[in-house]
Amino acid sequence: MEIAKFFVNFTLGLYIGPQYLPNSNIYLLLNDKKLKSTMRIFCLLFNDKNINIKYLEKYFHETINKTALNINSISLSWLHGNDKPIKYFTSTVEKMIKLNHNREVKKFFIDLIDSQLVKLNR
Repeated sequence: MEIAKFFVNFTLGLYIGPQYLPNSNIYLLLNDKKLKSTMRIFCLLFNDKNINIKYLEKYFHETINKTALNINSISLSWLHGNDKPIKYFTSTVEKMIKLNHNREVKKFFIDLIDSQLVKLNR
């Protein structure tokens, strides 16, 4: 469950960015195909199969449905000038990809983090 929570917060924080938007807006910012792809590759970070995509999908959608009107705390902190939470999540993913030997996983997350942070810092 902790891995799934991490994924939800990482995804909301990174895609919503420093904006005052409800969690449900993730579905406007991230289409279903891209979301599934992100989940699949996220699961590949864990070679020991600690998490599977079916569980992650279920947890993600249930969490967003329950918190649809909430503002993600990472995005809210970032909006108010505190980028430490998003830096924690991105640096944790960067540490995980260094330990992973799958080139697809490494490239995907490096490109994702770089593109989202560049886009959001314009």
